[in-house]
Amino acid sequence: MSKYIYSAEPESQIPVILNQRISERGRAKHLYHFLSGNAQAQGIRVMEIDMEGLCSAAVATIAGKKVIGIEKTDSAEEKVFSLAHELSHIHLGHLENHSDADKCERQADFAAGILLRALCLAAV
Repeated sequence: MSKYIYSAEPESQIPVILNQRISERGRAKHLYHFLSGNAQAQGIRVMEIDMEGLCSAAVATIAGKKVIGIEKTDSAEEKVFSLAHELSHIHLGHLENHSDADKCERQADFAAGILLRALCLAAV
């Protein structure tokens, strides 16, 4: 049995100024690799796949393993936000308890925004 959460269009939740910071000097690709590397170090598999227009990203627990799927055709900035958003779902415990989907989405957006702002300030 798999548990999952998906995000319909998280890129629309990226504040303009944060999107600009992510885009600066090719930072998006570096941030994506940094986040995916950290996810994998925690045993979370990150895959770029064709989400077939259903959503931009999703996280699931499959056979006891956490897997994040990211839309492979999204821009680098969208992939960064989607990955941060899905990681937030995991660390906020939403896979175990997501009875209020809207609240979970708002919390994940907020947490992803904080994470990305911190990474941009730290110039990871």
